[in-house]
Amino acid sequence: MKKDSFSVVQRTPQTKALPISTPDQVIDIQTAVNYYNNFYDTRIRDNASDLTRNVWFELTILENFVTRIYDTCNKKGIALTGLAFLFGADADKKRTVFIAPMTYDEKMGLERSFTLYNDKVVFLHGHLIDSYSTISNYKELSNKEESLILGEQGILSITDAVQLYNDYHDQKIAPIADQVDADTRIVYYRTGEFEHYLTYLNNCGKAYQMNITGINMVFSAYDKDASYGAYANHQILFFAPTATHNQHLAFSSFDAPMENLLDFSKTEWDTQPHTIKKSLVSSLFNHGSSGPPPYTWD
Repeated sequence: MKKDSFSVVQRTPQTKALPISTPDQVIDIQTAVNYYNNFYDTRIRDNASDLTRNVWFELTILENFVTRIYDTCNKKGIALTGLAFLFGADADKKRTVFIAPMTYDEKMGLERSFTLYNDKVVFLHGHLIDSYSTISNYKELSNKEESLILGEQGILSITDAVQLYNDYHDQKIAPIADQVDADTRIVYYRTGEFEHYLTYLNNCGKAYQMNITGINMVFSAYDKDASYGAYANHQILFFAPTATHNQHLAFSSFDAPMENLLDFSKTEWDTQPHTIKKSLVSSLFNHGSSGPPPYTWD
């Protein structure tokens, strides 16, 4: 996503509302702003070596990828249980996200993200408190033909995905281990939840006459407050769609895209002079599950 300022013509929403089912995971704008700023305060302010705030995926590519996962799982008889958004660190030590399907592993008694290789299910990791992937020979698994892993630049091989996963531990988790106990490595949604969000975006795009181009997966963090329990200060994601106007620009509300933007060119989002209203139609998606914690997903 380009780091330009937001400058679009204000749209007037349709007066006649269309039947749009809002996902339970949609969050209000103020909550997203809080999570967004928490990430800056806890992950960037004192260490500016990686200023990455979000990863962008084209909407059509996401939709095609989800369809591919469903088709493949149906054909292979694999019980799909959800979609996993795994954190990685690339060769430049920058944060990234890659996506893979999940299924229940009876041997380990928990759900794990996986892909296919030589027509067999290959799990990408063991317990998420482990430092590295359980695939020891991952550098030999570079064929992408059957891959069910999607990264920023397209389909990833097991080699690429495991390298990102392992490097994330070294570059992002280990350095803050004294501040965050077993930080988040994955955010996941049960089957149908993320797909519902994609439908929500498409429906709202039609209702508000907006051309939704993609989704920003925004790095954020929960409060350090004790009310978050074991998740306090843990990294999470929220999702902000983008619309076309010269660039792929992110917005936070369908009925007030200018007033309630999340400006990713800033280190923090200044709520003034913007007015944040609970009644605005939020486009932001969060409230998935993440690990660790908890340490098992069954």
